[in-house]
Amino acid sequence: MTGVKTSGEADTGAVSLHLVATAALLATAVVVCALALALLLHAAADPERTGRFTAFFPAATPPEARFTAVVAAGGVPVRESWLPGAVELESEEPGIARRLEAVGARLVLPGLPSKLLAFGGCSTGRLDDFPDRPALRKLAAGPL
Repeated sequence: MTGVKTSGEADTGAVSLHLVATAALLATAVVVCALALALLLHAAADPERTGRFTAFFPAATPPEARFTAVVAAGGVPVRESWLPGAVELESEEPGIARRLEAVGARLVLPGLPSKLLAFGGCSTGRLDDFPDRPALRKLAAGPL
């Protein structure tokens, strides 16, 4: 009998098609993520760009040092992210991304257009939620 399979036979054609489909899906996801990251990095590197940014510092950097670095670069901290070392900030001064990198930020990404899509949960807290941080007390006290 041809075309009739017994319970012991494997359907290798269906398995290989599933593997091809899974590989194609993963490859597409990797390409889309790489393009999105490249676009974000290109937008952040624009020397005239102002507005909201997310700066990523080394995870071992204390929160006070991160906030001090943001202020030293001319930014205004908005909130701290749950991602290790990430701070959301705003700046109306052009070139903030390069100044942040000069004071220790490893990666600076422009803010995303929707608070619902905020990268890394950056919109989940306010600076008022962290009253015990010495750097925030200094910021609240005003200019030096």
